[in-house]
Amino acid sequence: MASKFRLIFQLLLISCTTAAAQGVFFEAISVEGTARVQRARKQQIEAITVGTRLSDNDLVETSLQSKILLRFGDNNLIIVAPNTKVLFNIASKEIDKGIITDVRLTLFGGGIFTKAISNCHISFHSPNAVGEMDSGAVSMVTDTKNGETGFQVLNGLVQVRNIAQSKSMPLRYGLTTMILPNREPTAPLYITHRHVAVLKHNFGAEYIANELNTSGIEPTEDYGSASRLGSSSKLSAAFADSSDPGMHKSTFSLNKVYGSLQRAQESFRFYEPITRQQNATSNKGYLKFHYSLGIFSGGANSGFALIPSIHLPSLHTALQFSFNQNVSSSMNSGFSSASGILDKIQYFRLGNLSDSTFISLGKIEDYSLGYGLIVDHFSNQDPNRIFNSAGINVQIQKADVLNIKAFLGNLTNPFYGGTYVSYSPAAHTIGVGYYFDFDLYKVKYDPDEFRYELMETVDDSIADHLNPAHSHIYEIDLATEIFFVNDLKMNILFEFAQKIQGGNDGIVARIPTMLWDIRRMQLGASLVVETKRLLSSHFSPFYLSNRYRVKKDQSGFHNDTVYTQNNYLSKKRQSTGLAFTFKTNPVKGLDLEIYYKQDFLSKNTLDLIHSNQGHDSALNVPGDFTVLLNCRVNDTLVPFIKYGEIYFQQYHGRLFPADASIFLSWGMQSGINLVTRPLFKRLSFEAGGRLLYIDRNHDNSVGGKDLIFEILLGMQWGFL
Repeated sequence: MASKFRLIFQLLLISCTTAAAQGVFFEAISVEGTARVQRARKQQIEAITVGTRLSDNDLVETSLQSKILLRFGDNNLIIVAPNTKVLFNIASKEIDKGIITDVRLTLFGGGIFTKAISNCHISFHSPNAVGEMDSGAVSMVTDTKNGETGFQVLNGLVQVRNIAQSKSMPLRYGLTTMILPNREPTAPLYITHRHVAVLKHNFGAEYIANELNTSGIEPTEDYGSASRLGSSSKLSAAFADSSDPGMHKSTFSLNKVYGSLQRAQESFRFYEPITRQQNATSNKGYLKFHYSLGIFSGGANSGFALIPSIHLPSLHTALQFSFNQNVSSSMNSGFSSASGILDKIQYFRLGNLSDSTFISLGKIEDYSLGYGLIVDHFSNQDPNRIFNSAGINVQIQKADVLNIKAFLGNLTNPFYGGTYVSYSPAAHTIGVGYYFDFDLYKVKYDPDEFRYELMETVDDSIADHLNPAHSHIYEIDLATEIFFVNDLKMNILFEFAQKIQGGNDGIVARIPTMLWDIRRMQLGASLVVETKRLLSSHFSPFYLSNRYRVKKDQSGFHNDTVYTQNNYLSKKRQSTGLAFTFKTNPVKGLDLEIYYKQDFLSKNTLDLIHSNQGHDSALNVPGDFTVLLNCRVNDTLVPFIKYGEIYFQQYHGRLFPADASIFLSWGMQSGINLVTRPLFKRLSFEAGGRLLYIDRNHDNSVGGKDLIFEILLGMQWGFL
């Protein structure tokens, strides 16, 4: 029987194109000894034989001399060791690259070996431990009495953590770790000969030997490691010494299976944001049609866009062919300029956003780096332009420890961007960033591409050698976990950034930021200090609106004035305030987020520029503030809504311009976005609207004349 088991296993690994096991179930392809299953909705226990299919919520128990081999999805494998009790969950899941098999294995005692080959995600659970992997080979053993859990990785990488923690530890192939009650995973050790002996006993000698040989793992000697074997040695002893050849004596009970373990898991669930979804399903192809209408004082203009897209495993691309009315009411297709042509690339991405490494060309929206001190929800889309050139953003991640991100905002005007590198060993994170704008006066505007108001560049603007055209900012962050007790976690963050040109041109510091995670809530508070010509959230959604502005001279006696963030803010500026964060998931499928920053001490806020006489005077604008409100839902809460949000944003609500106030500034926008699930033959619908202000009169003053109301209606059809 054992040779038959080995033969079937080896043939299965060679034949990875077998057509079976494509559904959301587990199929028994080899059975040794006696194994039984308790179905989720039945009271009787059934014997497992070759061909038996296990479904979601089935509970499996093996006896002392039994072992079963299961297959699921695209030839992914599970071995259930002798004397094991495990609960199986399985479902299809939609991700960016298609549909995968999502598996959850809850181990109450004994051991399981899992080999993930393709198109799946596997999570492991025990009373003390949680593990996650997408591909690889790993064994998991759990002591029935105390829940001590061990992981041994023979291929790939597994993220492991204590069930009471949120931050995982990467465990690479050739390493093992133990997770004890209320403790972090122990420091990884190399797999020893003693570990290998236990693995061979539980899961088959020839197969474990083949896996070790394939991965190139050389077991180490056992010196000094006996005390670290923990549940592996206990499990081996239990297999060898048990005198009960039958099943576990406990009968199946839903309350027993789900009871205390599930309640504990639910109580340790922390806040999780709902991410924006643009596609209603996981089809490989989409065809979208959008109609937009912009209403402003004195008129309205419209636009049309046809957007085909293709999604392959590691390649995603969407083109947008748009026809928009400009400020003179003429239709423009965008084929006559570089920015118009690059605007047709909505995105071209190699790799997946959910993966560790990718490069993306196209729109950049809602983009943050680090903890958002400098780059905070940045967008490279200028609302006053009918075409916006594509940008680039890149991410490289190594073993969930080293993360590198970078962006360039505009390919036709490649002057601003940045990079951020973070290193996260254990419960600590160190981050370093550098951001730049090489020339704030470098703007390339095609007069036919303005939507609401013509913006002219000024060649004879006031000369000011004291205000450089460039901007260079560095950032240093440090975050660490202070404590983690049951369902309460506390982190502390130190963030510092400095603008460097001609020495110190301004600093921003959030020192410290205290973050508390309590069940489904996250609370934060921080002290914020800003000086000179650097703002928190420097690269915000409104960066392009305030990067370069022209104030026209109304008297006829002076030149027009160009405002940039280098000459608009005073070199004597000082500001101190407090910031508060509240995020929560009150119910599944609902995400609420509130951020509020209020300055309570400020002076010498803005420079006064009236002429070319060179005098240096400043205007004090007290009480600057930033407020972000977001409410997001998905189909977990409302079945027919793939994604919906209502939002309000106002960044630096007293600075742009100086007469701004709550709800009235060039850094304010509010709106709604909605994408439905397919309602008719893979046809979904989109709708959105927003209110915002832009500087239409070029008088450095905001009012009703600057108000813009935009409407978006669309539909999308999924195919392939």
